[in-house]
Order: sequence, then C-alpha cells, then structure tokens
Amino acid sequence: MIRTVTARFFRTGGAISLAALLLASPPLAAQPARVDNAPSPEPAAWTKSIRARPALWIVKDKDTTIYLLGTIHLMKPQVAWFEGRLREAYEQADEVTLEVVDDMDVSAGTMLRKAANPSGQLTSLLLPEAIRPRLTAMAQEQRLPMNFLDRMKPWFVAVTLSMAPYQRLGYDPKQGVDAVLKARANADGKTLVGLETAEEQIGFLDSLDQQDQIDMLVSTIEESDKAAETLNAMVSAWSKGETEKLAEEMNKSLDESPRIAKTLLFDRNARWAEWIKTRMERPGVVLLAVGAGHLAGRESLQDKLAAVGLKARRLSDR
Repeated sequence: MIRTVTARFFRTGGAISLAALLLASPPLAAQPARVDNAPSPEPAAWTKSIRARPALWIVKDKDTTIYLLGTIHLMKPQVAWFEGRLREAYEQADEVTLEVVDDMDVSAGTMLRKAANPSGQLTSLLLPEAIRPRLTAMAQEQRLPMNFLDRMKPWFVAVTLSMAPYQRLGYDPKQGVDAVLKARANADGKTLVGLETAEEQIGFLDSLDQQDQIDMLVSTIEESDKAAETLNAMVSAWSKGETEKLAEEMNKSLDESPRIAKTLLFDRNARWAEWIKTRMERPGVVLLAVGAGHLAGRESLQDKLAAVGLKARRLSDR
C-alpha cells in the first residue's frame, strides 16, 4: 500500500512540481480553500523570518560547473533562502535548469484534461466505505466541489487534497523555490531549461495503475491531520540543510511503496543523471534545481551520478 509516500513526496518537492499548480490554476482558484478557520498551531520559529541555508552540491570539470539544489515547491514568504552559497551559485550561472518551465495556465489545463475520468465511475465509490465521509468532509472544508472531484482520477484528487490546505497555513506556490528562481532567471535574462515537460510530468502520475492511485488517495486522507506538522518539520530540515532527516523520511516511504518510488523518483533520477553527464560536455555554469526529495535517500540523484562516473560534492554553508 502507498501510505505516506505521496504526501511526503509532494510536501518536500520530491515528486511532481506541477502539484503546486493546483493552488493557483484557474479551475480550482474559483473554489478557494477556506480561510475563515483558525490556522493550525505552528512552531514558534515560523512566526519570524527564518534564515535558510539549504544544501547545495557541485559537479565540476575544467570548463563546466553544475550546482545541484533541492527545492521546496511551496514556501512561506518569511523564509529567507536566496542568500549565501546559493545566491553566489545563481549569480555565477548563465543557465537555470528546473524540473519543468512550461507556462502555468497551459500546464494546469493539460493536467485537468488528463485527469478527467472517462469511465464515468465515481472516485468516491472506489474507496473503502469508511473513508468516503472523510473525503466529502475534506472537500467541503477546502471548498472544493465534490461533484468535480468525483469525476476525476484518484491521483488528481489525491494531489489536490494534499496541496490545498497549505494555502491557509501560509504556504504559497508563488513563493516556492522553483517559481522564484524561474522569475529571477527570466528577469535577469538567463537561459531557462526544463528537464521535463508538463505533459511528461502529468503522464508519470497518470501511468500509475488504478489500485496505486486509490491507495494514494486513501493515504492522503488518512494523513491529512498531520499535514501541517509534517510539512513544517520537513521545511525546517531543508532550511538547515539537514539532508539526513529528509532522507530518513523519504526512505520510510520508499520501502512502503516501491512502484511509485520507481516512477516518481528512481527512474527520473537516472534520466537526469544522464542529462547532467551530457551537459558536462559543454562549457558553462548551470544551477540545476529539482525537488529536495531527489537529493535525499537511497537511489538519489547523487547516487545515479556516481553510477555514470560523476561525483557530486556538497558545498559548505555560508
């Protein structure tokens, strides 16, 4: 069963960066998450600005340098992360490479078309009977139309329910590390490169078999009460560069869900390692930023790089 893996992947930015679009895409923006409830209690650290120092790695030869950064796809504005080594790496780079750089509106539209369930079978009826009322309650709480969700594939409902609550907790996709880097690169005239297209990313989710999708949705519902606590802890670990803590969380999930781990992490890490190997043949400086989950745990991007003869060295904090 896919228990906590999906929620952890999306919270840490370990899986599909398009998940953040569900907080900003026009079809769901018309049904905003509730904001009149009192926000969940948060650690005192979140009440003031946090000076983040996320981990950064470097792959280098005589004329090519590639910096590797793990990102969080949702962020709070009070987290000051564009500083130190990371800012230096960005300023040196003539190219910024992200998971995907497609236009947001186009990507969201593609996702919705792909996620529609052509069979007409209601998603809620695929779930265990005891879980169905909780799905309805979550949709009502987040002001998401149940008749809409019921006609979408389970993976889409799982991603939607995983992401929507964070808006009221202060997390914003526009403040996500990927989004900020893309905006800065555009403004500064740097070359922007996407490792994948929006359609490819959506396809990874859509390729999961139905039972995996159902398990994904069940786990999302069951884990919803811990969402704030889990995400705050993971962002805190990311901010401190504590990759071991992220790896520990990721490895628990990977052992419980080998199929989704292979599709969303391992296979993609292997392809990206080959991309980096090819890119090293051309001179230049690249800042490559992908979800933090890809740079933590077993079969990480660093592991895949070692398999193709490249060494990623972690830089000291500054």
